[in-house]
Amino acid sequence: MKSKIQTILLAGLVAGLLDGIAAVVFLGKMNYSGVFKFVASGLFGKNAFAGGAEMVIYGIIIHLLIAMAFAFFIILFFRKLVFSQKIKSLAVCFLAY
Repeated sequence: MKSKIQTILLAGLVAGLLDGIAAVVFLGKMNYSGVFKFVASGLFGKNAFAGGAEMVIYGIIIHLLIAMAFAFFIILFFRKLVFSQKIKSLAVCFLAY
């Protein structure tokens, strides 16, 4: 069995990558630079849009850290809650989304 840390890192990485790809394809119209500069602007403000490749990299890192934080909380709380089988299957569908 994998450790919780490995599970969190893998879940965060997969969710972050899939979400990032979806954002670039559907919201950013294939403009990855604008999407991840927008993410970086949450930390750096309007200066992120004037930045170059470093702001895109910061945006990707921030995006993956947020996804890993969500994975941490979902795994932490999901394992502690006692659900009926019906609610568990709904939660699995939510996580798959």
